[in-house]
Amino acid sequence: KREEVLSRIDRGAAIFNQRAYALAFCPSGEGQKPAPLVTVDCENVELSCFKQSERSERVYILRLFEGQGIATTAKVEIPVASAAFEAEFNPFEIKTFRLEDGKVTETDMLEGAVELPQ
Repeated sequence: KREEVLSRIDRGAAIFNQRAYALAFCPSGEGQKPAPLVTVDCENVELSCFKQSERSERVYILRLFEGQGIATTAKVEIPVASAAFEAEFNPFEIKTFRLEDGKVTETDMLEGAVELPQ
């Protein structure tokens, strides 16, 4: 029980600290349920950002982080782009990925805006 609570504590904290909001949309529940945009198979790895790149309309940015202090390998699937990949995370590591034409590549936190020295 304790391990289960601790494995979800960062998500609970994020939910608790978000402002409450109301939705004015009440779907009937009929019809076809859409596929998820992104799935991550590890409870300790969270998708914190999925956005269109500021430099190209054809590129999307995903940012994931490991929030429990556990080194892990996560499988990430993006069904709408028919893309999937695995990423290894060190404890508390943040990684940024580019999705372009169904291909996912790792990039830096600046999304390749400037060339950094090696």
